[in-house]
Amino acid sequence: TATSLLGLSPQQTYQEILDLQESRIPFDVVTGKRLYSNMLIRTLEVTTDRTTENVLSAVLTLREVLISQTQQVTVADKTDMKDGASTSPVLNTGTKTTKPPNTSLLQSGAAFL
Repeated sequence: TATSLLGLSPQQTYQEILDLQESRIPFDVVTGKRLYSNMLIRTLEVTTDRTTENVLSAVLTLREVLISQTQQVTVADKTDMKDGASTSPVLNTGTKTTKPPNTSLLQSGAAFL
């Protein structure tokens, strides 16, 4: 967490951030505007020049991970279902073709200009 990074050197803080990225464990981010949950570090860019050589100046690109849960459910046999039609297998209903869209008279008139 950010509070556990206080008091560390820039090198130690950088290593902690790299370790967090490598662990791929989602974490929360708190800003002045809102709370972001289940975030992962996508990229980490560090700037080191004469003005930032003694500090850690970094840009982190984060990504929210949507976490869902699944469960296995036992359902009745198809013959025991109330509406057999809605649970019928897929049938071959023939060949389907597309129909070209209607062309606008304004668009076709624009070709003459």
